[in-house]
Amino acid sequence: MKINKSKITKKLLSFDVEKGSKATNFIKREDGKIDGETYLTGFFMMLLSGGNTLLHWSLQMCKLVDGLTLSEQGLERKLSFRHELFAKWLLVKSLQAQLRGGFDENNTEEFKKEAKLLNCFNRVLLQDSTCVNVPSNLAIFFPSSFTEKGKSATARIQLTTDLLSDSYEDFSLGSFRDNDGGASKDILEIVKPGDLVLRDKGYWSLEVFKQLEEKKCFFLSRFKYGVNLYDSETKKPPRFRDRQLYLARILEKASKKGQNTVDKRIVLGAKRRLSVRLIAIRLPQKVADESLK
Repeated sequence: MKINKSKITKKLLSFDVEKGSKATNFIKREDGKIDGETYLTGFFMMLLSGGNTLLHWSLQMCKLVDGLTLSEQGLERKLSFRHELFAKWLLVKSLQAQLRGGFDENNTEEFKKEAKLLNCFNRVLLQDSTCVNVPSNLAIFFPSSFTEKGKSATARIQLTTDLLSDSYEDFSLGSFRDNDGGASKDILEIVKPGDLVLRDKGYWSLEVFKQLEEKKCFFLSRFKYGVNLYDSETKKPPRFRDRQLYLARILEKASKKGQNTVDKRIVLGAKRRLSVRLIAIRLPQKVADESLK
């Protein structure tokens, strides 16, 4: 789908940008030539035209408003840290639209019914990251992987959202080289008792899992291959190999019994000794075959 000015304007109208820009004091003058919608439309039109500087941005805004004269210095004065509240407001609106738009309207009632199961948690925190290519002249701030074409720049956005309130709880900006593992402990600064933390195995850390448990939080993570598993029902010390479990054998045993799920209490790690539930669900054959391609 080709993006143009009308589509950008339509999306911004759905967010009620003018109301947000005034509520956050991004726009104070009622009689000003530039409103919040103009700022944002000009920004996205700049990106679509291939620009990435304040000069490009100000030129796009001048095209949107008849008789407007705006220098890059004037735009820079407007964009200060005291206006970050407007950016945060816009981020929340965007996230809410993305989260709500991901559900099939035909299954809304079914989703609401299943979502009630999550009400036993204080918050359901989903943490993930995404990488965005930025102009190569920003490589000093956002170093990327090395390429034959020379320096490149990639920013990594770490975002933690609360699925129960459709809002974000934490946001950080780093480079491509700041991997998820390095951000694993960041969740400890915002969790509260009763929270459920959802993350993929890139954030895997037994130390962090242990601290989440100590903070009376719950967590759900994909299993990381190579981590030692032990039977939680035996009292034998970890030096006894007959206590160690092997995931392949557990799954094979369940398969022979015709079981499609495994739900077993185990202990993770030879040193950390973290008691958790191991849950495995057999994929439909069609899905399994696709994943092997």
